[in-house]
Amino acid sequence: MDIKKRIPELDILRGFGIFLAVLGHCITYGNGAAYKASLAWQSSFVYRVIYSFHMPLLTIVSALALYCSIQKSAQRRAETLIKKVYRLTIPILSWGLFSAVFYYFFAPDRFPRSANQFFWTCADAYWYLTAILICTSLTLIIHYWLHDSPLAFAAIVILFFVLPDTHSLAAQKTMFIYYYLAFSCAEKIVQALADGLEDKHCRLYIGLFLVSLVLFIAIFPWFTGNKTFHVFSFYGIDDPTGRVIHVITRVALGITGSFLASVIILAIVTKAEPIGKLLETIGKESFGIYVLSSWVLEWGLQRITRDIKPSSVMTLVESLLITGLCYLVTIVVRKISIIDYLFFGGKSPDWNKSGIFISNKKGN
Repeated sequence: MDIKKRIPELDILRGFGIFLAVLGHCITYGNGAAYKASLAWQSSFVYRVIYSFHMPLLTIVSALALYCSIQKSAQRRAETLIKKVYRLTIPILSWGLFSAVFYYFFAPDRFPRSANQFFWTCADAYWYLTAILICTSLTLIIHYWLHDSPLAFAAIVILFFVLPDTHSLAAQKTMFIYYYLAFSCAEKIVQALADGLEDKHCRLYIGLFLVSLVLFIAIFPWFTGNKTFHVFSFYGIDDPTGRVIHVITRVALGITGSFLASVIILAIVTKAEPIGKLLETIGKESFGIYVLSSWVLEWGLQRITRDIKPSSVMTLVESLLITGLCYLVTIVVRKISIIDYLFFGGKSPDWNKSGIFISNKKGN
């Protein structure tokens, strides 16, 4: 596989993951106010399957994309770290500011009235972007300056789980485990994507698939059938033994679920190329779909579907429409380079003589 080119398989998996994210949120927000208020969505089998692996999958793909980007980059270590942090921090702050302005006019009770509240508005509203920012920074530091030290990885994991579950930190703790493990194995994973389901690896893939399937089936009923399902980290579990069991099973479920989903989806798209092209197209704009869908779901879909009865067909239709709408809006607004830069992590713009922002072709 040519590492200098964009890897379509990663975009396909990213597109699949972001669609599952939208579908999961539609189950919550798009089946009527009574359904949401009763927390009945937590009992949905489809919802539980989605939430067992979809964010780990997106995190793993992000780690693989980071590996590919630094392999084809000639930048120095510090420059690479600064650029990655910069390209994530700007959109987080921009969307936080946008949220604050919106809340001021339309939801005054949610308007941040201090710097501390504004900080958490940014961190909590787009917690996954914050998680990727933290994971990317820590991973590059361990990789570049600590020489991929297992002790450094273990120390950070322990530190994460000693810290209390303040705000979005609870949702970010296990993300680092997925991210760093995927980054550490990225060379082999990327090569496996290049080889595909070749005969020489067929038995190995079948064996890994069967082992993952058995583990997933064994863990899934236990994990989603008790109170730990909605505990992001083990800090919220009183029993110390339960904390350890929780994090081990959570990570195992996320990894096995991500592997199973990846094999199945990539096998499908080899036979159905249009589906692969569609997922790849969506995956390339997953950043925008993730952010915009949160607004459409909370301020649009939730209000439009307030009085409807739960319907699986309607939920699927909602997911397809919202994903498509957010994709179209993303590709349109990203043509304005200053918006692309501030809100979608695009390249830094230049200010030309006519006073119009144009894309910097050399990047930043």
